[in-house]
Amino acid sequence: MNSYSQILLKKGAGSADDKNILLSFLNRYTFTGYFLFLAITVINVFLLKYIDLKQFTIILSCNYLIAYMMAIYFLKESFSLKKVLGTLLIVIGVIVFNLRL
Repeated sequence: MNSYSQILLKKGAGSADDKNILLSFLNRYTFTGYFLFLAITVINVFLLKYIDLKQFTIILSCNYLIAYMMAIYFLKESFSLKKVLGTLLIVIGVIVFNLRL
C-alpha cells in the first residue's frame, strides 16, 4: 500500500495544474495517495502492538525496493545503477542492523 500510494502521488504531481495549486492537491491521484498514506499510518500504529520493532523495520525498509520496482514498471522511470545501488544499500543496512551477534 505504501509503494502504491507513492506511485499515485508521483502521478498526481505529474498531472498537477500549474494555474491552480489547490486543484493540484485535489486531483484523484494525489487525494487517493494521501488517503492511503493516512490509512497506512493508522495500520502501522496497530501493527507495532503485535510486531517486534526489528521485524517492523525490515518490513518498512522493503518499501523502498518495492516502490523503485513499481516506479520502473508503472511510471516507466529509468533504471540506473546509482538507484539500484542506493536501494541495495538500504536493504543491506537493515539486514546488518538486524543481525544477532
